[in-house]
Amino acid sequence: VAAVVAIRLRKTWKLNTVRCICFAPPPSVDLNLAKEAMSYIISVVHDDDFIPRSQVASLLATYRGLIEFDWLRPALEEAEELLHSGPDWLKATVPPKDVLAKMESALSSRMEQWRDSRKETLEKLDGAQLSQEGVRKLLHLPGFIVHMVRADNAIGYRAAQSTSANLQKLHLSESMVFDHLLDGYKTALDALAKGGHQLMEEDAEFLASKLPVPEPLKEAAGDIVRKAQSIRQKVLEKARPDAS
Repeated sequence: VAAVVAIRLRKTWKLNTVRCICFAPPPSVDLNLAKEAMSYIISVVHDDDFIPRSQVASLLATYRGLIEFDWLRPALEEAEELLHSGPDWLKATVPPKDVLAKMESALSSRMEQWRDSRKETLEKLDGAQLSQEGVRKLLHLPGFIVHMVRADNAIGYRAAQSTSANLQKLHLSESMVFDHLLDGYKTALDALAKGGHQLMEEDAEFLASKLPVPEPLKEAAGDIVRKAQSIRQKVLEKARPDAS
């Protein structure tokens, strides 16, 4: 809603100072509007959050993927692991190989029946596939997209610019719902802010260590770097109030 209102205020009321930051926005504008809004709207997405990826096309694709997925193989692998972890007397009485062979036969038959029962559904999905015109009418996230993702680094997160095209497929994960919660966004933003401060300190220390001057002057050089970065941030915030 905030993004659509911002676009409306700019286009209809000519309020060209309006800016907007959206957290976990759903796809809401066409591709042209999404690109036009890059200078005044920022859309922030937290890792696998399902809302920014949710629209009819992505939901249909996910449903089709669930129908076509080969559930038999992972089920047999899990069963094999459980059988081999049983006590020796049980494995001697009922050989795991025999049990697995019977399970595979029974499950294969059930899978075929299950897929046959959904042929009509798949045909309907085929009929609902998007034409080229339909692809152009897909909804997109507005503006400049910042994607915060979990990472194996010191702060636990990294952030980068993304595109709406990269966020049109649902990621089925344990965190896809929890990633939509405000606490998750705050945790990611706090981690990234802390990481930014650490990088500034590392830059200042690195520059100071490379200067062939006495120690007191090295400390002064580090302070100058910190001050320059602080001024740069203030200039950026003045030019783009939403950039901070």
